Amino acid sequence: MTREELCGLLQLPPETPPAELIQSRTRRLAEIDAALREPELPKPVKLKLVQDAALLQSAVDLIAELEIISHVESYLAEIADEFAKPNAVRGVIRLCLGKLKPLLAEVKDEAIRFRFEKQVIAIEERLARLTEPSEPPVAPVASANVRSRIDGYFAEVEAELAKPEPGRGVIRLCLGRLKPLVGEIQDETVRFNYEKHIVQIEDRMGLRVSTAPFFFAKPPAPGTPAAEEAMAEPRRAGQAPRSAPPPRSSAAPSSGPARGTLLVLSPQRGDGGGSRQPPGPIQFVARSRFLLGRRRASVDFATLFLPENDENRRKNETISRVNTTLFIKDNQIWVQDGETQPDGKVKPSTNGTVLDGQPVTVAKAFSFAKERRLKLGQQNYELAVLHLPAAAPGGPPIATGPATLSTQPTQVVSARLTGCVRFLPVTCREAPVLAVWLFTDAAVGSDPQSAVRLDLAGLAPAAARFHHWQDGFWLEFPAGGKSRLVLDGRQLTAGEAVPLQATHVLRLGELAYDLRIS
Repeated sequence: MTREELCGLLQLPPETPPAELIQSRTRRLAEIDAALREPELPKPVKLKLVQDAALLQSAVDLIAELEIISHVESYLAEIADEFAKPNAVRGVIRLCLGKLKPLLAEVKDEAIRFRFEKQVIAIEERLARLTEPSEPPVAPVASANVRSRIDGYFAEVEAELAKPEPGRGVIRLCLGRLKPLVGEIQDETVRFNYEKHIVQIEDRMGLRVSTAPFFFAKPPAPGTPAAEEAMAEPRRAGQAPRSAPPPRSSAAPSSGPARGTLLVLSPQRGDGGGSRQPPGPIQFVARSRFLLGRRRASVDFATLFLPENDENRRKNETISRVNTTLFIKDNQIWVQDGETQPDGKVKPSTNGTVLDGQPVTVAKAFSFAKERRLKLGQQNYELAVLHLPAAAPGGPPIATGPATLSTQPTQVVSARLTGCVRFLPVTCREAPVLAVWLFTDAAVGSDPQSAVRLDLAGLAPAAARFHHWQDGFWLEFPAGGKSRLVLDGRQLTAGEAVPLQATHVLRLGELAYDLRIS
């Protein structure tokens, strides 16, 4: 179904904004559902309503794209509002761009995507001319289930900012406690407002260029968001080094990684520089929750039967938009059918989750040290799920130089999950995006036990290793690596690890990728 056809079915003008069109479709489906419950409904009317409902339901792919376009337009509006302020905050605009850019690749309409890309270029050029703000930020409203804790940390920050000489360490500590809580908020709008407020604080204090890990007065209790999200290396001052450490780069990186929890590798096609066509996109998700379902804009791994055809579209309708949630609690991986709402309540999926043949009816902890089979929906879309061990649980091999805040021994943080979780589609071998749930590190290479296996002649078993450390992503060329690993035109040397910024071009052997962090 086209957008024009959907507008005609809903009796709306063709230029109706995507958000309004989505809401109108939802209302119309609810109206039809209520009408069909009437016991004395005439058969001709009932038949017409059933036909209309079937047509509206068939627009699922169109609605998914309209949702993406709606999100893009909302971020563009947020940027326009920020530019309109007397003291616009560069960090807020960067945050919006970071949220916006990954969505552009999902826009299938080339004309619409090109229009958005031109707007992004204009924004970036205007951003380069923008002066820094001096006005303090205003705190947003928190989600109900974490309001008291988030408000408490923001109050600490505001109290410190009110002092003649605010303590950067205190503010950094509060933000370190605060960020994992914000990551738990499921409502995207509320979470975005908090992220924006955090960026405003960091820009005001000049903290966004800091590469220092967060320090805790005492180790956070196991299972708390701070313990789950902390990425500082768990070591003590004076602790003996690991035996046979890998070679380190000759100099410490000049700056830390760009902060982010999502790393996307998009294959370059045609003239991308690689002699082979890469497989589909790859993404590493470094958050405390991992979502599975059919709505690409809302999940980390889109569980869709492919290729796209009428039969598979019908199958995909039996998978919920957000069908299954995996999350970390008490240093264990839990599986939950459905998703958690902004108010903290669990909304089960309408199509079910089955793990190793047993329905998941309540959230429960599972070990994935051995491969398990996860099935979603009525047509049993199946994934093989395996927790791969860490090769570098203490962080990437970076150089040690003069003592700085970022190289001082970090206080011990409670034990946490390391390595990564790999999801391989079984029923359908294809996937729109191959996603890995990253805790500390994950390898890409020819080894069948890699987090991402690439079928390429001459590729090393572990050709590259990605880390999430110090709130950002790092790229390591493993010691003894024989494959060609080039970042932005520079050949990396074996044993070298570099912090990743917002965008790069990565060449792995004969494959070329655009790398993006948000």
